[in-house]
Amino acid sequence: MAIRTIFNNLPKSPPLQSLSVFDQEFADFGNWIVQPCTAVGSNNIVLTPETYVPLQTGYAYLNCYSFVQQATSTGPVFINYGSLPQLPCYYSNGTTQIGSGGFVGGQAYIVQYNPALNGNTGGFVQYGPTAAPAGGGVPTLFTAGMAVGLAISPGTPVNTQLSITALMTLLPNVTGSSNVLRTNGSYLLNTGTLGVGGLDTGSLAANTWYNVWLIDNGSFSTAVMSLPANASPQVPAQWIYQLIVGSVFIDASMNIWPFNQRGQLARWKLTSASDLTALPTIASGTAGNLTTPLWIAAQVQGGTGILGQWVPPSATSIIVMLSSGSGGSMLAPSNLYGGITNASNPPPYTCLVQTYASNLEIDLVLESNSIYWANNNSTAQIRALGYRIPVACC
Repeated sequence: MAIRTIFNNLPKSPPLQSLSVFDQEFADFGNWIVQPCTAVGSNNIVLTPETYVPLQTGYAYLNCYSFVQQATSTGPVFINYGSLPQLPCYYSNGTTQIGSGGFVGGQAYIVQYNPALNGNTGGFVQYGPTAAPAGGGVPTLFTAGMAVGLAISPGTPVNTQLSITALMTLLPNVTGSSNVLRTNGSYLLNTGTLGVGGLDTGSLAANTWYNVWLIDNGSFSTAVMSLPANASPQVPAQWIYQLIVGSVFIDASMNIWPFNQRGQLARWKLTSASDLTALPTIASGTAGNLTTPLWIAAQVQGGTGILGQWVPPSATSIIVMLSSGSGGSMLAPSNLYGGITNASNPPPYTCLVQTYASNLEIDLVLESNSIYWANNNSTAQIRALGYRIPVACC
């Protein structure tokens, strides 16, 4: 690239050169620099050059513009400079358009014009090495299908409602081609509602686990519950953005077993107005042999009724309280461990008491649909405290 006018080469005698030569030179420099601009808008961004920055009258190859984003983007991002045409803005790969959450309010960005983008009709790329998120929407530490600050708690009334809140969620659409970002969300799920806001379809079933979903139609989010066998909730077609956030158990009386969930961790909540007024007992009484050993299976997942399904089908671990009674108890994820006196292959969890009963809280990763225990006391118990499910949270 050559400088249009080299002042040292201008004639040193009259006639004098027009001052427009200087104006043109300054305009050229304005095209070469990264132009500082003010930005208005979140998705459709209008850039205006700062005071005393030369205004460009057309886009040129590799023009660059810097700005501070006014508000976090909530959809595909388009940019226009001044009154010039609005064009899509891509990540630095030039193919993935920046979408929901891709530009964050208050953050500084540089974009660069390239006429070869967008089918040779022109577009912008975010300047620098930033890679496009896998979901096309937000920075890589927060990706599609994630929730930040997720909390699920009993609603009012406790037997039929759940309260769901999240600081931030990024719901992917059913094809994974786009996402929608929601912040400071608060949602209510009612088991007495049929359709959006309640059970997606059919009739509520007793002694049954349901998945809890957040769904979005592009304008707002709400909650819905659906059977785990459904890959996605059975809702009208406009609810294209979907994110599973938890599970809920409906008991024999068609009531919710109340629980508190924070992120992936859910714990049963004893509530006087509910059917859950004491920690549920998974197994009790003398079982197996501590030294032989003889491990006794206690099914916790995939059973019928409440027995054998103390955790949802998607759970990766169960949280239990192991009670020894006045003797000894041991617990393991399988029956492949040795007895209580085995030094080379000891049981992972033991609870031994001489006089008074003792309780041990255990977070046990599930290796099958059963856990295994043995004890030598009729008052020994395993009680359910909660579970963990593989929802993407931070």
